[in-house]
Amino acid sequence: MGVQRAMYEVKAIPLANAWAYKTACEKFGDGLVETFPRFSRGPRKGSLKGYLCYIKATVGGWAENLPGGRGVLFPGTSDWKLAMAAQVSDPKGHSVVATWDFGGGAKQIQTPEQADKLFKTYGESPRYS
Repeated sequence: MGVQRAMYEVKAIPLANAWAYKTACEKFGDGLVETFPRFSRGPRKGSLKGYLCYIKATVGGWAENLPGGRGVLFPGTSDWKLAMAAQVSDPKGHSVVATWDFGGGAKQIQTPEQADKLFKTYGESPRYS
């Protein structure tokens, strides 16, 4: 008998998007979301910089290569993160500000300023990818 493998997508939506902003406020609270810097120019002027990153499991089962490790994934959405950079540009998670899961709720890791500085220092370097 084989193991059922999970099928999932890693999504990253800018906080400038209305749905991402609303969802981030529900999961992490207005206070934390409003600490993110805002765009000062361009078409997104006044919108928040940053991303709401999450894993969307379409088929439940065992997942070997999850960004946070390995384990069982249930259908639906889990592993929410607020980050300064999208997960594809920062696979090591240097820019993550806060995480949310079903068991523990929201947990702040660092401030957006610290995350942005850490990402600019280590996140884009080829030796960390």
